[in-house]
Amino acid sequence: MKSTKRSQLIHIWETYEFYLNIPQSFKGGNKPFVFFYHLNDKTNKSERIRKYVKKNDRDLKKVKEDAKKLVIDIVERLKTGWNPLTDDIDQPKLNLTSTIDDCINYWIGKREEANERNSIGPRALKNNKILMMHFRCYLEATSNFFIRPSLITNVLIKDFLDTKTFERNWGKVTYNTYLVDLKTFFNYLKDIRVLSSNPCERVAKKNTPNEGAFRQC
Repeated sequence: MKSTKRSQLIHIWETYEFYLNIPQSFKGGNKPFVFFYHLNDKTNKSERIRKYVKKNDRDLKKVKEDAKKLVIDIVERLKTGWNPLTDDIDQPKLNLTSTIDDCINYWIGKREEANERNSIGPRALKNNKILMMHFRCYLEATSNFFIRPSLITNVLIKDFLDTKTFERNWGKVTYNTYLVDLKTFFNYLKDIRVLSSNPCERVAKKNTPNEGAFRQC
């Protein structure tokens, strides 16, 4: 995350970056604080978390020492599943050892919740389910049903799309639409820190001049 001019990066843990913000003036209610970002599962957006540090009589050395101690404490709490947005412990969901099948089930559940909140439409949900049905069939046929998402490469993604295009006679628009949906799925896994990179990023779209509308199949 981009820091302000008065902010200093003081620690990195996994995908979290911790910054210390020191105000130009300590007058009144101005206090130094540590901030970082945490994903809100309900909105699927990162929100800034702010934790204040003592002024320490304006002794910047002590302020920085206290800030580092605070960050260490925050990291230890995060390791236990602490959610800084709710100040509660989240129940285990997906992690680095989850299988791709676990991730698909979890994501479809989240898409169903999004549909109930009218964040996505019924057609989008239906297309997501169709895509994951095809993806599951491919993973099972290639003995990749229970692998971790981190082992899925751009080569596998392209082979899946090419295989299904041949089997089901997908057009270029259908191919591209499913590629975009797969990117959305893997980006979600990145957001919840199951993945560090999206395997779809290196898969090129098909050129579609004057291509017809997307066809479900």
